[in-house]
Amino acid sequence: KRENYISWEEYFMAIAKLSAMRSKDPSTQVGSCIVKDGEISNMFYALSTIEDLPEKLYKALSNIPDYKGIPYWSERHQTYFDLYDEAEIIQRIGEGTSVEKILAKLNMEPFGEIYAPIVIEKNSDYILYVSTNNNGMKFKGVTCVKKGNMQSDIILFRDGDNWVLYGVGGVNAIKVWFLQDRIETSFIGRIKSFCNFFFTKF
Repeated sequence: KRENYISWEEYFMAIAKLSAMRSKDPSTQVGSCIVKDGEISNMFYALSTIEDLPEKLYKALSNIPDYKGIPYWSERHQTYFDLYDEAEIIQRIGEGTSVEKILAKLNMEPFGEIYAPIVIEKNSDYILYVSTNNNGMKFKGVTCVKKGNMQSDIILFRDGDNWVLYGVGGVNAIKVWFLQDRIETSFIGRIKSFCNFFFTKF
């Protein structure tokens, strides 16, 4: 078989960029897709001409305490909850450098504490944010998502005079027929809420 085909990550990133081309707004377009079990479950897009957007986005992404109170829309309950009701930094390495590593402790009800390694890579032309879960996430004593099985990525890069901003996320939840859809819908909704929070700040 051919060896130089693109990876799934590159494929989903390309879909997100293509999504941005659907926007009819002349000044704001962003491309994004949410991935669930290797399939795209949500896409959204926008684009910005704000020149200092990289610095503003970096400050927002690296300000972990501000994650507390991010609004999360529950499809099941049809109401808003806080995505995280606690958010703090446990460890920070390389603050303000081209590669910053943060260990955050986040409390996401009803799943409890999440220890989230966060990596932020940045230069004058792009920002890449990657966050995963470093511990299992439990609901009523049952592990719903194992360590490393939930990830949120946000990327910003320059395209000519514009900045393209998009997010990709995925979760591999417990395979229990009467819980799987409910849990995956919940976590995908949380990833989407997280990305949207930063998209709507600019």
